[in-house]
Amino acid sequence: MQPGQPGPGRQRHRCLRDTAVRLPQPDARLLLLPRLHRAELQPAAEQPGREPGPDPGERPGGRQRPGRRCHRGQPSFLGRDNANQIALQDGVPGITNQYLFQPIAGAFYAPCTDGSYDMSIVGHEYTHAISNRMIGGPDEGITSEQGGAMGESWGDLVAGEYLFSHQYSNGANPWAVGPYATGNRTEGIRDYPINANPLTYGDYGFDSTGVEVHADGEIWNGTQWDVRQALVRKWDRAYPSGNDRLQRRCADGTATKAPLEASKCPGNRRWVQLMFDAFLLQQGATSMLDARDAMLAADQMRFAGVDQLVLWQAFARRGMGSDARTAGADDGQPVPGYRAPGTKSATVRFAPVLVDEAGRTARGRIYLGRWEARATPSADTLRGTPLDESLKMAPGRYDVLFAGQGTGLKRFTLTVKAGQRLTKTLRLESNVASGSNGARVVGSSAGSLNAGYLIDDTEATSWAGVNAEQSVDAANPYVVIDLAGGKHTLRSARVSAMLRPAAEAGTDPQDDPDSGSRFTALRRFAIETCVQAPGTDCTGPSAVWKRVYVSPASAFPAVRPRPVAPKLALRTFPLPDVRASHVRFVALENQCTGFAGYAGELDSDPFNATDCKAASDADLSVRAAELELFD
Repeated sequence: MQPGQPGPGRQRHRCLRDTAVRLPQPDARLLLLPRLHRAELQPAAEQPGREPGPDPGERPGGRQRPGRRCHRGQPSFLGRDNANQIALQDGVPGITNQYLFQPIAGAFYAPCTDGSYDMSIVGHEYTHAISNRMIGGPDEGITSEQGGAMGESWGDLVAGEYLFSHQYSNGANPWAVGPYATGNRTEGIRDYPINANPLTYGDYGFDSTGVEVHADGEIWNGTQWDVRQALVRKWDRAYPSGNDRLQRRCADGTATKAPLEASKCPGNRRWVQLMFDAFLLQQGATSMLDARDAMLAADQMRFAGVDQLVLWQAFARRGMGSDARTAGADDGQPVPGYRAPGTKSATVRFAPVLVDEAGRTARGRIYLGRWEARATPSADTLRGTPLDESLKMAPGRYDVLFAGQGTGLKRFTLTVKAGQRLTKTLRLESNVASGSNGARVVGSSAGSLNAGYLIDDTEATSWAGVNAEQSVDAANPYVVIDLAGGKHTLRSARVSAMLRPAAEAGTDPQDDPDSGSRFTALRRFAIETCVQAPGTDCTGPSAVWKRVYVSPASAFPAVRPRPVAPKLALRTFPLPDVRASHVRFVALENQCTGFAGYAGELDSDPFNATDCKAASDADLSVRAAELELFD
């Protein structure tokens, strides 16, 4: 090192002050945590508890490939891209850890920021200190799977409400978690922003992680947003939510004066009051249905039950109606229900028919929501199951998904009115690439795993194209499919890049230990066709393949800080009318190789290589869950 030049430590420190994606830093007033406590907490009495340990967060891993460039050894990054809160018992100061953020190859691509400047993160962790003391008493805290998911959600919700009610700007969506720290101004670190979240109770375990508290906490985020907005709409004429001065009077307390009571405030203040009141009415091993009941009871106790109807309707539309069931607070597959007491349910009969087979009933499952993999169906047209084709639902607008045997996945929306009786006819076409219809995998690239799962009518399984040394953009993995029923004129394709949870080593029946690696998900693909004819064997070396379609470069458009499930779910792509008896599905790019935001050196840290291809092994494999073809 030459005199006057910065040493490694100084260079590293400078890196951590650099910001690859710059957002306005929050007002310093946002860090006044005692004020947050006074503003958001109005219970009649506090029953403190403690958090059993620090929240480890959720971050996909990446491995350094031997022989690839690494600056003086790869750091462990155990103190990066995260935050946690240790609540401890009442009277003992809690501990919060706010980490620095920076890009990590093949794992997480945040800018170089300081998480303690992001109020959504600070507020999230501080709320853990509150909820873990108020729920379950002084020696228990939150102890269950569903309770842990709600704990993550309550942190998100209170931080967002604090920003909203004080009219503080974070330079991005106030209902996103971590927009400054992660550089993602819309969703932050989550799959969805709180204010644009479609999840239902039946979606438990929907994410590529499977059942996991941060992912499943987003179900409670979406549900509580509906509850909040229902109360805002009901009370907005008397107490306008757009009245900034009123919002501040309802949120701000001083050493000598309490905030305005919630009954004289906009609906969002009623909502957050019920949330905190409900903390005191829950046991440590709480479920989402227990928390629902606690909020309903809190409304009876504080507001004489004036909001029971709108609360039930909001919960019911998210699958937490009076007929919802859970086997316990640790249940990872609860049964959703959509009935609201005091409201006439709509009765919907689903009638899926095959238009290319004279209206024959299509067999499959109906999900209320956007997810099929690991989700719980609410109706079906299958034989020998406890479900049937009819469903009772509270009035409202619903996302619906039909997962059919041989018809693939079809998503649509449905609006129903109170007391309405409706037959919803679904006109479906046969998926000629479905194994259920007789399609077969007849070839695949070397190293392929589970190629048959590409054509099995579900996003719950996946094919992996694995290369030994070359990146997938250099040696493109592929699968060859013999279409059902001979030759077809193909007009559209549906493709999914969804991942599935990785199992422990030696326990995976699909033998793919990296199945949950986000950066290996498909990003860009091509479809090639072959027509079987005398002298042309589409399964052998004499096959003549014609590339008929190349997807957009961002067919599955994940962005920083990492790929998330909504960007990987099934999408439809138009094809030129083309004849084929066989199709070759070719992976051109995965998320690691195909997005410029994961490429190159993105910080000034000499110890940290950030290029996904050069500094991780995520470029060596690609995964896709489903290929569906229609003529």
